[in-house]
Amino acid sequence: MLKSLETYSKGGQRLLVTAEKLFGQHGLDGVSLRQISVAARHANSSAVHHHFGSKAGLIQAVYEMRLPMIEAARKAHLDRLLIQPQISFEDLIGALLLPIILMPELERETYSRFMLALMPLPLAEQPFFITQFNSPASAEINRRIMNFWPDMPADVIERRFRLAANIFLIAVAYPEPPKVRQHPPYDAGSIYWQDILQAVVAIFLMPYPPRQIALNP
Repeated sequence: MLKSLETYSKGGQRLLVTAEKLFGQHGLDGVSLRQISVAARHANSSAVHHHFGSKAGLIQAVYEMRLPMIEAARKAHLDRLLIQPQISFEDLIGALLLPIILMPELERETYSRFMLALMPLPLAEQPFFITQFNSPASAEINRRIMNFWPDMPADVIERRFRLAANIFLIAVAYPEPPKVRQHPPYDAGSIYWQDILQAVVAIFLMPYPPRQIALNP
């Protein structure tokens, strides 16, 4: 059964938050369960097995710990959209992604780096497909996004979803540090996020079949 972060013991919470950070920094195979336990200040190196049963169980729990918060925020966005006379594609992308953008900065970056670490997993091992958590608002937003492109093959839309997710997560996980340039391209954080959201929208707006580009020199 899915448990949000707050429902775990203090020790379990430390393990989850630490695992999210270390998996995001080093990859799923780049850190051991013992290293996670030590970093989470657990004297018992088998603490992960005690709380989550296995490494796969820990990864699943880390993935699921923020789902209730994200789903609630998406539902709030969707509810506001449903009273509008018309819902644009940009509205739907905002409802899907703004709950992540509006997280506290450190939490947002840590979460996004962890999500990027999940990308190489085979589909059968992806926490998204394993979770039993019911996300009706997220499902409705995704359904409406898919329905915007009735003539586009479903596998093409799914591929664009994955491409858009990668671009978005990279932009969230590794934002350009402020003042890194004499004249930074974004003079306000809101402009940065608007640019990223427009980049996500543009992926779906690309024509299909795609325009031909010469592949040979």
